[in-house]
Amino acid sequence: MKRLILILPIILFLSCGLFEAESEPDYTDCKWLGFYTPELGSISYSRSGYEAPSGYMPLITTLKWIHLYREDKYSEMKRSSGGTFIVDLAGKSYNYEKL
Repeated sequence: MKRLILILPIILFLSCGLFEAESEPDYTDCKWLGFYTPELGSISYSRSGYEAPSGYMPLITTLKWIHLYREDKYSEMKRSSGGTFIVDLAGKSYNYEKL
């Protein structure tokens, strides 16, 4: 019984540390995202208050956020009006700037 009383606080202390650890998000928060499409050329999406470098045709410039999922090759964006949409980046060369 004494062993259990001594071991229990150690187990509780170690397990609490596991639940408190915050994991990194699996996306990159971006100021802007630009890429090339054969139909439109070099286009960009940007958050409100930010601009893509010159050379990109701005498509939407009033986004609340841009999340780039590099491993999954897509980006999710939220419009100022509240709706979200996804841009497939598979097979595309893209550029971005981290927030």
